[in-house]
Amino acid sequence: MRKDKSQENKEAQVRENKEAQVSIKWAADDPSIHKFTPKPRQHEGEDQENAPPLVTYTVASYFLEKYGIRLKYPKMPIVCTGKGPGNIIEWFPIEFLFQSFGEMKNSNSPEQVQDVLKFYDEFSGTDLVRKVESLTKNRRVLESQRNFLKLFGIAKSLSPVSLKARVLEEPILQFKNASSDISDGSWNLRGVKFDSPATMASFGVIDFTSSGGRLGRGTKFFSNILISCRRHGIHLPFNLNPKDESSVVEKVAFGGNINHISESFSNAIEKAKDFFWYDNSRFYTTQKIWHKTRALQSSDGKGEWEDVLLIPPPSKDMKEFGIIYSGDSPTHFIKHNGTNSMARLMVKAFIKNEEKVVDPYDLVFDGQRYLAIIRDRSGNETSRELIEHLGDTYRLEDGTTVDHIECKKPCNIVGENLIQPISIVFVFLQDDAKKNYHEVKKMSHSTFGIPSQCIVKFLKFESRPEQYCSNIALKINTKLSNSSNEARAWKTLYKVPGSEGSSGIPWLSEAPTLVLGFSVSHGLGEDSKSIIAGHVALDPGCMQFAQAVSIQTKSGVISKEIIGDLTQTLLEHFIVHTGLYPARVLVYRDGVSEGDFARVLENECKVIRNVCFKNLPNFSQNEECQEKASIFNSPPITFIVCQTQHNIRIVPERPVLRHGNVFSGTCVDSKILDVKDSLLTATKDIPREPSKCFEDPRDDGYDFLLTSQGGLKGTSKPVMYRVLLNENVVWRPQGDCRLDGSPLSKEKLQLCTFHMAFQYGTATKAVRDVPVVKYSKRLAGNILGYYQFMEASEEVKKIGQVLDEIEVTTFETKNRDGITSDRYRFVSTEPNESKRPNNILHKLSPYDYKLGVVRPPAFPHNSA
Repeated sequence: MRKDKSQENKEAQVRENKEAQVSIKWAADDPSIHKFTPKPRQHEGEDQENAPPLVTYTVASYFLEKYGIRLKYPKMPIVCTGKGPGNIIEWFPIEFLFQSFGEMKNSNSPEQVQDVLKFYDEFSGTDLVRKVESLTKNRRVLESQRNFLKLFGIAKSLSPVSLKARVLEEPILQFKNASSDISDGSWNLRGVKFDSPATMASFGVIDFTSSGGRLGRGTKFFSNILISCRRHGIHLPFNLNPKDESSVVEKVAFGGNINHISESFSNAIEKAKDFFWYDNSRFYTTQKIWHKTRALQSSDGKGEWEDVLLIPPPSKDMKEFGIIYSGDSPTHFIKHNGTNSMARLMVKAFIKNEEKVVDPYDLVFDGQRYLAIIRDRSGNETSRELIEHLGDTYRLEDGTTVDHIECKKPCNIVGENLIQPISIVFVFLQDDAKKNYHEVKKMSHSTFGIPSQCIVKFLKFESRPEQYCSNIALKINTKLSNSSNEARAWKTLYKVPGSEGSSGIPWLSEAPTLVLGFSVSHGLGEDSKSIIAGHVALDPGCMQFAQAVSIQTKSGVISKEIIGDLTQTLLEHFIVHTGLYPARVLVYRDGVSEGDFARVLENECKVIRNVCFKNLPNFSQNEECQEKASIFNSPPITFIVCQTQHNIRIVPERPVLRHGNVFSGTCVDSKILDVKDSLLTATKDIPREPSKCFEDPRDDGYDFLLTSQGGLKGTSKPVMYRVLLNENVVWRPQGDCRLDGSPLSKEKLQLCTFHMAFQYGTATKAVRDVPVVKYSKRLAGNILGYYQFMEASEEVKKIGQVLDEIEVTTFETKNRDGITSDRYRFVSTEPNESKRPNNILHKLSPYDYKLGVVRPPAFPHNSA
């Protein structure tokens, strides 16, 4: 529900109450603290001499006499909510007030934020340690702390802990044309081609900087983005050449209204379809070329995505397209000389003064001339030849060609729903207001399932746009990654003795590994919601990802039902993308306190194991297997909790870097860790068959602190990785990969985790969290910002949460009246008759709810 303006003003006055100079008084029934005498309204003609005497009240006595309400807690404070009717300062008992459901805006002024950041920038690294030491050794502070701690039998050290750390070896980042020089966890994109560039088959543009019906400066700036994409190797729309780009952008761009973002997004998509799909401007027809995109192979939606050329229908109302597949298959039913035949559409052309036919896939138009791609017997491009376009012709199945036909009809016709959606929508925003950004992302993630790229504050880069646009190109390449292009900006290598380097992430590249990351974000207020987001790495280099999201009533506990749905969705993402079943599982879980370790290990880890077990390739055929869900016949699991809410800082004894921080890759795994979690597997029960298990693990635990990011400002904060379970140090990978894998030792786990930090596909620096967790945090935060828009458009609904007996007591919460609150989860309103796992962002899932099939999504990492 949207607040009215008066309520917002009251909330602002609660925070700032300049008139009363105080916002809270203690207590509601104490006249010495606060009392007031209301004056009755005087009406013209009334006898003021006989008016009743004035009465003085406390807040407690006023509510009792005026409303018949006896305060439950009269000794608790009263709170000023600002001025009410008649310009009177209003006070309310605190028991009548609740925490605001929304985010409290402007609670910290920009000046306050800048002052805090400035302090931590000034005292960073070793300077921070010296500052803390000087404060700690202050005589007054020291005396008060010593007396207090003495009561508990605690003594405080006055000096920081000295320990040894290791700096892990950085990976090698390989682009298509060069390797990158890494400096303290950072690198740049200057002069490089992406290792595996994505394909931007089409695009839409919304320009919210426009006014008066004219396109704004955003549309003009867009050409810089296309130039940068081309420079880094991203494939732009087929047969769209640089000379035509400006005119095409003008035909596609839509001048949006910031007050109607939903309508603007929809109109921009339709405008892009009109140009690229339906050829309403006759751009493709005039140039005698076709638009290239992807389509699902089969009409039931079960097939893989395949490259196709589109033949627009005579009318947009038909919403069907003729498609041309690559290869030699017929494209049309034709009638010539009264004979019905199947034939493939070709282009007749002069090549070096010789008349030949050119396949539509080999025809390229650069704006002024036509070129033919010359291929070898293996189908690889060898050269391009200038040609003279002579017109269309049709090659019959016997190899002969016919130029003149009576009628024709495409052989392959598909509906609009089987065509890959518009690749991406670029949104030029006037400012960085979060509300507008979140509504755009809701349209992208939920309503249409089409990637979006928001561009803000671009005007200050108009004179030198190269670096800014390169960063945008990097994000585009990540968002457009799919099962067809396997897009990634760089390839990761790690050093192996005796070789130039091995591709992928250490340990992960040895066998198919399911790498999962989960994070939870909570809304404000007791009646809010918890967003649980998960990501899965789809490739051994951990550069391509897919996501799944669930929403439940606010709780720090994730129900078994939800963790099961998320794991099932992410596992199916992995299987449909790679075609492989994972041989082992590596899980990173964010947002778990030490008190919940046992519960997480017992519940979440068990659910993940059961999901993997039920998806075994031979599960349905093996009756004996179905009765024995155990570690022996499911992938071994390593479960790690990532803790960031701690006060540990690691700084160098003698600073080398300018900012005084430790190097990227600094790792500590001894002394400072107060708990040494040894392996939580009953090793005595493990069979000693050499083909199934490794040697016994060590007893000194697997926990470690890792500072993967390079320091820029402030003091670098490490992540504490708590390894709750490490079966992969004992168990060999399952299936055909048993002999390929090695034990996941502490050293390999640390190096694997550090190298993953370089795979965050939207930044040119190693990030603090592993990407599967960082992406999950970011997505959960975004959904928390736009969930209100999903409710308003009725894209989600509330259903009861399925809980077992133990979970009922775990989840039980009571409101202020002592009544047990109901538990709910929130799901998509999209019909789900096939009973696939619920996913709030169903358009990004591997399921087609309408068709009830599993298939690779068009853009598995839309939320990047």
